[in-house]
Amino acid sequence: MALWIAFRLRGHSFGAFLFRSSASLVMGAGIVGMHYNGMAAARFPLGSVCGAAREGTDNGWLAVVVIVVTLAVLAIASIIRARSQDGSAHPRARGIARGSE
Repeated sequence: MALWIAFRLRGHSFGAFLFRSSASLVMGAGIVGMHYNGMAAARFPLGSVCGAAREGTDNGWLAVVVIVVTLAVLAIASIIRARSQDGSAHPRARGIARGSE
């Protein structure tokens, strides 16, 4: 099913745009629903204390880690996309496209 949706969403027609828009709304509603259910199911015993609230957390390191991981994912995705656009990522597929295989 996911493979069908991925190929269906590749188009640049108005129908594909509507399909992508609908899919994004459904995904957003699903994420909101999961977060709401998770928080509704959470139970905190009387007198419980968050350990991070006492000692605090170092937000500086958290920011650095988030930035580094985000940039790494962006770089990897950009490299993969660039390689797949020029065909160097799939030499066999390039040969099939030329008709040599």
